[in-house]
Amino acid sequence: MSEKKSFLRKLARRKRKMALMDEALHVLFTRQCGEHIFALQGLWKNWERAVGGEIAALGRPAGHNGATLYLCAEDSMALQDLKMLSPEILRLANSYLGNPVFSAISLSLHTPAPQPALPIATPVPDRNAPPPLSPPAGFGFLLPELRKTFPDSPELRSYVAVMRYYGLFAE
Repeated sequence: MSEKKSFLRKLARRKRKMALMDEALHVLFTRQCGEHIFALQGLWKNWERAVGGEIAALGRPAGHNGATLYLCAEDSMALQDLKMLSPEILRLANSYLGNPVFSAISLSLHTPAPQPALPIATPVPDRNAPPPLSPPAGFGFLLPELRKTFPDSPELRSYVAVMRYYGLFAE
């Protein structure tokens, strides 16, 4: 029976700690960003309902900095319309939030994210292509001496491979 009480006490403490962490995060976010930070998430998600379908079709929120609301428009005509409707957008956004959070609007054209540059393909060298350099003058004169002195050696095989590369050896 005492094990069950102990478990229930631990569970109650754990729940109390979780509630305290929730409160601590709320306090931290409100200190960092202001009391309106949680309401802004609702404004971003419900932009069309907050400002109306006609205005929402012209542009969408891109963020905020302090009391400035940033909006993006798809083209210059929509940008001009948003500029003319700025006081109305401010009034609608602030009324949706319930208090005057924004005092200015900054408008910009929405440009698609730049596409990553395609990697430049490096040509694969053709094994049968002629070598880019010509062999040094007199190259290959050691072959008869190497065959006599070091038959079946790695040095001889390497020398023959280099001669094949330059097209000087054919067996």
